[in-house]
Order: sequence, then structure tokens, then C-alpha cells
Amino acid sequence: MTLLKQIRWGWVLVGGLAAEVALMLFVPLQFLPGGQTLLLWLVVPLCLIATGVAGWWIGRKAVTAPILHGALVGAVALLIYVALTWNQELPGVYVLANYLKIAGGMVGGWYAGRSRAAQAPMSA
Repeated sequence: MTLLKQIRWGWVLVGGLAAEVALMLFVPLQFLPGGQTLLLWLVVPLCLIATGVAGWWIGRKAVTAPILHGALVGAVALLIYVALTWNQELPGVYVLANYLKIAGGMVGGWYAGRSRAAQAPMSA
């Protein structure tokens, strides 16, 4: 079976959507005094954390290639954000943070694979 057939595409879409929804929960911060500056500082770690958690979650569900599943989760989150903001001018840190979603998803997938390997029974 090829690798593309082993990818759990539905879960990848759910993970990317979940990461993006989690990030949207922080959008109201911009309405606080100094909130736009706060978001500029928070956007990179929030993108890494949200896609890292989603990548870990989906990587645990993956039969093979948890890192690839995590990267795809990050890519889906990135594409959702691009679709929502395609005609807006964004600060450079937002662009960087959104590309880092793929790295965050990969780290989450790596951790899921590492956790699974540690739990696997050792054969004698």
C-alpha cells in the first residue's frame, strides 16, 4: 500500500481545522488596549503550540508516518488561514508564524510517534 493511501486524510482535515479554530479564539485580544501588539508577540508561539497539539493528536491516530500527518495538519491550518486572509495585508510576523504551523505539526507528529514507540512492547 502506498504512503498516500495510508494517510488519514479526514483526520488531517479535522486536525488542521481544530488548530485554526483554537487560534481564532485569541482574535478578540486585538480589541484590548495594546492587544494588537500583544498578538504580534503571541502569534508565533500560539501557532506552534496549536498545530503541535493538533499534530500530536492526529499523529497518534496515524498508523504510519506520524510526522507527515503532523506536517499535513499544519499545512491544512496554513491553507485555511490563507483562504481567510488572502486579500489582506499582514505583518511579516503573521506570515512567518503561519509557515511555522507546518513545523509545529511536524513536532507534534514526531512526539506522537516517539510516544507510540516507547509504549510498544519489546520483543525478545
